[in-house]
Amino acid sequence: MLMMKKTGKRDPGEVANEKLDTVKNGIQSIEVGLPLLTELARGTGAVTLTELAKSVNMATSKAHKYLASFIRLGFVEQEPLTGKYDLSTSSLELGLSALRRVEVPETAGRYMSALRDEIGQTVTLTSWIAGHPTIVRIIECVRPIGITIRAGSVLPVLSSSSGPVLAAYLDRSQTQSLIDAELSAGSPILKRMGVRKKEDVEELLRRVRTDGLARSKDTVLSGISGLSAPVFNHIGIVATLNVLAVDAAVDFSHGSHACESLRKTASQLSHRLGWRP
Repeated sequence: MLMMKKTGKRDPGEVANEKLDTVKNGIQSIEVGLPLLTELARGTGAVTLTELAKSVNMATSKAHKYLASFIRLGFVEQEPLTGKYDLSTSSLELGLSALRRVEVPETAGRYMSALRDEIGQTVTLTSWIAGHPTIVRIIECVRPIGITIRAGSVLPVLSSSSGPVLAAYLDRSQTQSLIDAELSAGSPILKRMGVRKKEDVEELLRRVRTDGLARSKDTVLSGISGLSAPVFNHIGIVATLNVLAVDAAVDFSHGSHACESLRKTASQLSHRLGWRP
């Protein structure tokens, strides 16, 4: 009888079946726990265990165990004083890394630096991430101006400069729930802006589309003014390019140097990303 010598090589069909089994079976515990991270990513800040567990329809005791593991792995952090949970810096870095792979923040870097150098103010880039306007890159000005904001910060959709620009060009189905929530909250900032009802929102977004810019003052940060312009690729809006400055430090009025520089830079960046008017 002939004996077959083992070569150490595996049958291709065996390997293929193993891959199929891996995809089919997966790791159930990951699939069960991951919605907790997803829900934290969709939120606007830290939440309690009860709130988080309820939002994903999970028992609080079970959610607590998953969160404990996520904390040990460095993807979730718990506030010492309130006990609330939020994404950690590692999670933010993971999300930002995924975004960078579409090249928008990386491509925008040199344009942002050039704009910062031209007008001498902090420049940021905001994109629509997980259902919110989110800062994805910051190029700070040389002199400190006390702007306490970081990449990963979530901004309001109406009472900021970048939020209305995104809302003006994105499909309304993506933004409507945030618009409704911010309106119903009836914040003093929106009232000061003259935005109290849906008709006011439509007028705000119409002005943004007409002017191609949006402005804010003392909204997200006290004493800070913002100026934002849309950035497009071949499909549509992908980000907003923003200038942040201490009030009165720079002229953001129509036709000002800052406005024209921002328009020009946003247009150049959009062209680089494949946009054609």
